[in-house]
Amino acid sequence: MHRLIEARLSVPVNGWMGFDLQIADNRHTFQVSYTPNDFLDELVTALFLAAKGIAGVALAHAEPTVIELAFSPDLQSDQLSLTVIEYSDWGRRIGHNRPLFAVQGSTESIVVAFWRSLRRLQSEVTPDEYRERMRRDFPTARVLNLSRLLGKV
Repeated sequence: MHRLIEARLSVPVNGWMGFDLQIADNRHTFQVSYTPNDFLDELVTALFLAAKGIAGVALAHAEPTVIELAFSPDLQSDQLSLTVIEYSDWGRRIGHNRPLFAVQGSTESIVVAFWRSLRRLQSEVTPDEYRERMRRDFPTARVLNLSRLLGKV
C-alpha cells in the first residue's frame, strides 16, 4: 500500500540528525541540529496536538535554514493539513521563505507516518546514545503518550 507521507529520522551523529521527508514524488532531506531547540520534542508535541484536533508546529534547525512543519486540523472532518516551509534563518521572516510541501489527508495517515519514524529511531538508538549524540534526552515518555493516543500500545 502506498503511503501519503514517508518520513525518516536517522541515528544522530555529533549533534546532527538526518530527516528525510517525501510526499508523493517530492523529497527533501535535511540535517537537523541539536540547537537551539529540541526538534523531536516539538515534533512529538505537534503530532499529539494534531491527533487531538489542535494545530501544532515543529521547527527543525538545519543551519542556517529552518524547516517549519505546521499541522492544521480541519474541525469539520478527520482531515489534517501539513505545510512544510523552509525559512532562510531562525527569524522566520515573511518573504524569506519557500514552501516545500503542502498535503492534506486523514489525521491518522499523517500523524502515523511521523510516529513510525519516531519509533524506528527509538529502536535504532538507546536513550544514552541519543543523549550523547544530540545533547538532549530522547522524548521517550512523549512518544509513549502519542502511541497510547493513537492506539498503538
